[in-house]
Amino acid sequence: MTVDEFGRSEKHRVLWREATSLRDLGELMAQWLEGKITYQPAYYARAAEDETDGLVDVLAEVNRAGLVTTFSQPGVPLVAGSGQRASIDGFGTQDTIDRLQAATLGTDLVVIAFAPDCESGGQVVVTAINGHECTWLGLPLDAVDIDDYYQDDLSHPGLDAMRSAWQVNVIDPVWGRDDLLWDTLRKFSAAAG
Repeated sequence: MTVDEFGRSEKHRVLWREATSLRDLGELMAQWLEGKITYQPAYYARAAEDETDGLVDVLAEVNRAGLVTTFSQPGVPLVAGSGQRASIDGFGTQDTIDRLQAATLGTDLVVIAFAPDCESGGQVVVTAINGHECTWLGLPLDAVDIDDYYQDDLSHPGLDAMRSAWQVNVIDPVWGRDDLLWDTLRKFSAAAG
């Protein structure tokens, strides 16, 4: 099997180039999270970070339910200035985002949704290390960023699906809480059938 300099399968890269819809992309992301394929566009590793191990099942379900995730992290308590807020971001149809917003209604979760071509937002810190902010959500990718990250790996229809999709961030505002987001996403996925 031919691999790139990061150990990712070139054969699996072709699968992404054949994807033509968000549903196709979500299935491939689920397979990557499950370790069935070793290539994911815009991510230079064969597999997800170790911190994702306990989240693989729920993230795969979410991707198969219509939300193509591009970032996720568990909650880690804020200690000595270092910690994480449980959060995800991704791409979906308006219907998917509506279903996600309905699933989170009445929870403490913060949902920030962006219509296609929206270029404004505000930053929310989701990771701090030694008292320094280092990861943020709250801003959508614009078409230039989407092209920069994905054009070498996706077909024109796949790239168009991402450009025309809604984008969403879901953040648990409580540092270190690591159950509310994932339990809510399980319900979202189960409701999708």
